[in-house]
Amino acid sequence: MNKPTLIFIINPSAGKGKSLSKDLVLSHWPNHQVIFEEAYDGRAERILNYLEQGITEFVVAGGDGTVNDIAKLLVHTNASMGIIPLGSGNGLARDLGLPTEPLEALSVVSNGTVRAIDVGYLNGKPFFCTAGVGFDALCAHDFAKKKHSRGLWNYIKIIFERYFSYTGIEARYQNGIKRYFSITFANAGQFGNNAYIAPHARVDDGLLDCAMILPHPKWRFADLGIRLISKRLNGFPYFEHLNFKDLKLEDLSDLHAHIDGEAVDLEGPTVHVKIEEKALKVII
Repeated sequence: MNKPTLIFIINPSAGKGKSLSKDLVLSHWPNHQVIFEEAYDGRAERILNYLEQGITEFVVAGGDGTVNDIAKLLVHTNASMGIIPLGSGNGLARDLGLPTEPLEALSVVSNGTVRAIDVGYLNGKPFFCTAGVGFDALCAHDFAKKKHSRGLWNYIKIIFERYFSYTGIEARYQNGIKRYFSITFANAGQFGNNAYIAPHARVDDGLLDCAMILPHPKWRFADLGIRLISKRLNGFPYFEHLNFKDLKLEDLSDLHAHIDGEAVDLEGPTVHVKIEEKALKVII
């Protein structure tokens, strides 16, 4: 009997990936033919070719950006995806309850079950964890431009550099223009590193969360940070929240955005965000 095929995709630049030898991976799937691929630009064609061959098992070892790159190709297919978190934030993996240690995650994913989750779209681009505009998008763009290694501490440094001078972004929602510090569209509850921007968000509830932080006195910086990591942002007096399936923002004053933490530029001053329910199968 032919062994089923599994495609194991790893981001070679992820530091934690050095602990994942091919022999170690093969030991967790002894009854599979495992094909190893590296994540890089242009990989989409090969993944789509595997799907055309009828291969339905994929495992992605990388951060949220790598997960997004592969997951968007598997939406609305019969394929399922496991995640071995190797990034600095690992927002989706954490939200799914996966271990952040690669060896532990290997054991969980190789013995896991399939769960269907929702997918968000920002101007047609899929996101699985969070997307947004405002301060977080500005930091994502700064992070992408700087010549340094990826990692939590470098991101925190950018936050400190930008936070105290940032004045916000204007956007029109329904009939009124308002200034915001940040607007986050959340499928999962957190950005990553257990920073919970939408503590009540669920990846399979058929809804997206819109978490809006309003301009606030900068001396509230520590309070805001503590509330993010303690899941108490709902009590912050400069916070607004709503659930939605389809939402549009217009007349944005800044075209910077992020999708799953990766910097993107909007083509115009309008953001249209919607959900597709149970569109991606993940292994947990």
